[in-house]
Amino acid sequence: MKERTITRQMQNTTLLVSLVIILCVQGALLTAITLTISSNLKERANRTAEETVAFLRDPLYNLDDNQAVKIGEALLSSGFIARIRIESTATGIVFDSGNTAKTSSFNPVTREIRYNDLLLGTVFLTFANREVTELFMFMLLFSLVVLITVFVATLYVHQFVISKKISKPFDTLIDGLARIADGDFATRFGSTGFTDLNLLARGINDMAEKIQTKNRELVDMNNSLEQRVRERTDELQRSIEELHKTQDRLIKSEKLTALGHLSAGIAHELNTPLGAIIASNRQIEDFFDNRHSGYSDFLLRLDVPGISLFKYLVIEGLKATGNIDKGSPEQKIIGELEAELEWENIANSEKLAELLAEIGISGLNNELLFLLNHPQNLTIAERASDIIITRKMVRIISIAGQKAATVVTALRSYLTTEPDDEFQKIDLNDNIERILTLMHNMLHQGVIVKREFSTARVIGSADKLGQIWMNLIRNALEAMSFNGTLTIRTGTRDHIVRVEIEDTGPGIPEEIHQRLFEPFFSTKQNSGMGLGLEICKRIIELHQGSIRFETQPGRTVFIVEFPSAEEHQ
Repeated sequence: MKERTITRQMQNTTLLVSLVIILCVQGALLTAITLTISSNLKERANRTAEETVAFLRDPLYNLDDNQAVKIGEALLSSGFIARIRIESTATGIVFDSGNTAKTSSFNPVTREIRYNDLLLGTVFLTFANREVTELFMFMLLFSLVVLITVFVATLYVHQFVISKKISKPFDTLIDGLARIADGDFATRFGSTGFTDLNLLARGINDMAEKIQTKNRELVDMNNSLEQRVRERTDELQRSIEELHKTQDRLIKSEKLTALGHLSAGIAHELNTPLGAIIASNRQIEDFFDNRHSGYSDFLLRLDVPGISLFKYLVIEGLKATGNIDKGSPEQKIIGELEAELEWENIANSEKLAELLAEIGISGLNNELLFLLNHPQNLTIAERASDIIITRKMVRIISIAGQKAATVVTALRSYLTTEPDDEFQKIDLNDNIERILTLMHNMLHQGVIVKREFSTARVIGSADKLGQIWMNLIRNALEAMSFNGTLTIRTGTRDHIVRVEIEDTGPGIPEEIHQRLFEPFFSTKQNSGMGLGLEICKRIIELHQGSIRFETQPGRTVFIVEFPSAEEHQ
């Protein structure tokens, strides 16, 4: 697409106006001449028609058709008449000759031939338009020559007058404006030779001078502003650092406050497995200190059936030590064993039934019944029971130690502070489970915990994420007065990890919905600083997440969402 300039627009407009004027003048002149010639020719045609009638009156009156034909041929030879037809009232068509095509310039002329009111005949004349056509073509050719001449002359004038005289000052202005646009505000324009362009040049000079002045002022202001910005930035940076330190102190304070609430429960969670370990260890010590001696001599004195009974009881008892959650054997099992032993007439049935149940045997088969007929069945069962009980104590120590280690690991994870920049991939299910381990004592008091876990991995700080779940779960338990159902859901959808913590408490009153995340706002009368949810929100936003809640009587759920670990990658 060609660029549009004023000089080119002026040239095109002038050419167009010139052509329109010439065409209008030529058209008007051509029309006037054509009308004048047509009028003269029409007058001549009427006069010729009258003369023709006069020529034909005598021949038609005297019925001299040959003479009429000669007159018609003479008229055709003049070139002005294109066609002639002579009709006689007495003899019919006397003469009909000439061009049969209708001309475009004149309508045919019809005249009656009369003599003393006697109708002798009729003459039809069609006149040729050759003269008009020749004149029209001449004028058209003349107009075309004039038009081309004027167009070439106008184009020449524009090329060598307008382009040279007018474009030059415009080009000067354009070049100067380009330099000003590039930042050369010292550019000034001289006289162009045109009054209106001089006004424009003076306006541009004034503009450039004002811009130059303002530019110097802006440079000075910018230098001063940069200095003030640096000073304010340093102050702001110091304020931000201090704010971060304050926030860290608040987070640690809230963290220790939450740990204080949990301290009694954590102590209980540690004391229980430690007590089991101590009690079990005492039984093991008693076995080795007081009862272990003489085992080898006893086994050596046993006969083959006695050794078979001992091995059977030990093997079956060791199988049963895998499940120590059953506790002491039920009296029903002991009674059934005793009744069956008595039915088989096996000695020491009452005491033997208790030992078999203690070992973990709940039913008797033929092989065992046969072996129990041994005269030393009670002694053998006691020795086997000692081994089985000792093995159970070892198992209890292992389970209790693992439980204590789990609590310690969760506590250590919660207390360990990580640098803010050490974000890593976190499995939220494990992260939440550690918090539930620390809060285990609270969850025993009439609380049903439902875990609806699915894949949930994020990039973040395990320490800070753990504080979120600690606060939200504790709030949920307190809202339910430690009696209800706590549901924790996790999952990932469309690269968004979602965690829901739902309780069956009375719900959150509508009047405090807007203030729930305000710092130092608390609904607890005697505990809490009102920072728990506010700190949760800060930590969540630090992880580019969001938190919201839905509540109604009997159901409140806090919804936390994060970008998934895969989304960070």
